[in-house]
Amino acid sequence: MRGTEDAGRHGLRCWVPEMTVEIAPVGPADDLADILSLIRDYADTLQPGPRTVVQREFAGFPMHFAAPEGILLVARDGEGRPVGCVAFRKSSERNTCEMKRLFVRAGARGLGIGRALISMAERAAVDAGYSRIELGTFPDMAAAQHIYLSADFHPSSRGGSGKMEGLMWFEKDLSPPTTAPVSGATAE
Repeated sequence: MRGTEDAGRHGLRCWVPEMTVEIAPVGPADDLADILSLIRDYADTLQPGPRTVVQREFAGFPMHFAAPEGILLVARDGEGRPVGCVAFRKSSERNTCEMKRLFVRAGARGLGIGRALISMAERAAVDAGYSRIELGTFPDMAAAQHIYLSADFHPSSRGGSGKMEGLMWFEKDLSPPTTAPVSGATAE
């Protein structure tokens, strides 16, 4: 059985057949060594150029993703071990944030954790006042592109902070849908 339960502001518990996962923002009481280990695992999956960027970015962690303009969410298994993460930070575009560092460890992939992390990041972004979210990924990251497209992100020609060349950009409108008047309806 798959399911979710709200666990407070920006918290979510997810049940998948193989494990229970809790997703929550990194807080002051968290063991940063565990989280940095997760980020190192993520960086190890990248080519040397992008790996250096990620290592530099997290040398100043958590400053790059500090509230109220950003957040780092971590998914933990039932024993409290980090199995995935996602972050966002303010973009150079108005009312837009840039989603960064979506990663799920190999043993936890295919369970819906990546999708749950995206959903929580979107919810937190709306709570932070953003109406649009964007992200960049490398052309050779087909699995990442697939999850973004299946989460209703659309290819974009606009690129976030654009610090790295060769990225494919995606975006998603986070504004609540507006309802158009029904054709022929009249106000009473």
